[in-house]
Amino acid sequence: MEDLNILVQDSTYPLEEQNVGVVVPQVECLLSENEMAQLRTTINPVSQSRDFGQDIYLSVSNFVQQLLE
Repeated sequence: MEDLNILVQDSTYPLEEQNVGVVVPQVECLLSENEMAQLRTTINPVSQSRDFGQDIYLSVSNFVQQLLE
């Protein structure tokens, strides 16, 4: 626990400047509004996951690949 306190109190990296999550850059969506609607009705992003969301991610990735072929 002492190591954690040292990390949090480190003045080299003030707490407000530390990265506390994943930063995902904005990208242009390649899907039309109709294709996005189809994706939303096909895959539920908050459904039960067997693999911490990896299975949902792969389902979306496969769905988009099929649309773009």
